[in-house]
Amino acid sequence: MSVKKTICESKSSFILEQDTSGHLFLSVECGTTEVYNISFKLNEAEVVLWQTQGEYFLESLSYQVRDNPDQYLKR
Repeated sequence: MSVKKTICESKSSFILEQDTSGHLFLSVECGTTEVYNISFKLNEAEVVLWQTQGEYFLESLSYQVRDNPDQYLKR
């Protein structure tokens, strides 16, 4: 089991975590009637955008995940 440290969090929206290897993982709360989480590792481009845009980028990405969950389930 990989130990993860919370880096950034937006209540009822997303959690950004980092594992001991330095990889970043985003967990997004999705759904309305049935609530579920989609978690995935950020790719290199997403890491750069997070580093330059901060929480604004994570909010935007979390909306994309909610709008197109199937694209992120495969990651």
